[in-house]
Amino acid sequence: MYKTYKFRIYPTEEQKEFFEVCFNGCRLVYNKLLEYHKEIYDTTGKTLSRYDYQKYCTSHLKKIYPWLYNIPSNSLQQVALHLHVAFKKFFAGYAGYPKFKSSKESKKSFTYDVSQIRNVLFEDSSCIFVSKLGLVKTVFHRKVKGEPRIITISKTGSNKYFASVLSKEEYIPINNNSSSIGISLGIYNIVSTSNGEFYGNLCINEKNERKVALLQQALNLKVENSNNYEKQKIKLARCHERAANQRKEYIHRLSHNIVSNYGTIYLFMPKIERYISSKSDLSKKILDASMFEIFRQIAYKCSWNNRTLYRFTEDDINFVVCPFCGTTGEITDYFVSEYKCSCCNKHSNMGTNLAKSVLLYASSNKEVLKERLQT
Repeated sequence: MYKTYKFRIYPTEEQKEFFEVCFNGCRLVYNKLLEYHKEIYDTTGKTLSRYDYQKYCTSHLKKIYPWLYNIPSNSLQQVALHLHVAFKKFFAGYAGYPKFKSSKESKKSFTYDVSQIRNVLFEDSSCIFVSKLGLVKTVFHRKVKGEPRIITISKTGSNKYFASVLSKEEYIPINNNSSSIGISLGIYNIVSTSNGEFYGNLCINEKNERKVALLQQALNLKVENSNNYEKQKIKLARCHERAANQRKEYIHRLSHNIVSNYGTIYLFMPKIERYISSKSDLSKKILDASMFEIFRQIAYKCSWNNRTLYRFTEDDINFVVCPFCGTTGEITDYFVSEYKCSCCNKHSNMGTNLAKSVLLYASSNKEVLKERLQT
């Protein structure tokens, strides 16, 4: 299997200049190849392959922009591959039409192939090899177990540099577990289980909303492209980055706990696109809960560890059973913290009731499980 390791790198000023040339060069080549593909498709109706892109880059673009010779050649080949994959997904219906890349994007990156290079990672001396540049200081917080294939150098909006190493390795799954559980995703408790366990919502966006507003207001008062403007822009990016890291770490922890302890997972997740609108408070709470990211992490971790995952939506689960009197009631709002039984008028946790309803639905409708299977 393939696994990616992300390490923080600390380039010198000269190395940063080289990275900027690579970032700008790869962005330029991508936009020119996209423009070339659009022109050919409009005139002839034919699509181009990655080899056509590479030929056009070598025979045409490098003559117009000689400074592209300073960029590693396999980085430009990776650009052609990325555009080829983007069009492949577009024609298959998995993604939209590829877009032109802007120079104002906060995150910049370029990729190069290291599968033919013998020594790339120097963990003893804390360095990583970059084509046409040499060694760059790196902090290895963990050991790369497999064989490095591709390295991506990226720069965030907070001016931090990272190296993402894609390696091919043998993954040892977690011990087999035959127990099953139902879980539901919500906005008050982002994960509720049928066993009565809860994972609360950290409300990261809500806590940082005022701070982000003040930083954005200070940024608007600066003269654009001035030194103070760039400094304030980095402060704002670091605030967003800190919030994203907190959310990501929390979701990694809860998804690891769920996948480690259960072999079969029945997951209820509403179709969030139905409930999101531009000015709704519910939309903010749904986006803050990061439901799709929770589902994505549980799904790939189940795939890694030979677990079984079934996903259900509100099209399947439209009822809950009262834990006190056993009365079945219809759901009118999936995003409430408590459920009030119409028969006994007692209150119970909505998330736990939904998780139990998922288990009940799966046990009584086994013919639909094949359609709901994710991993």
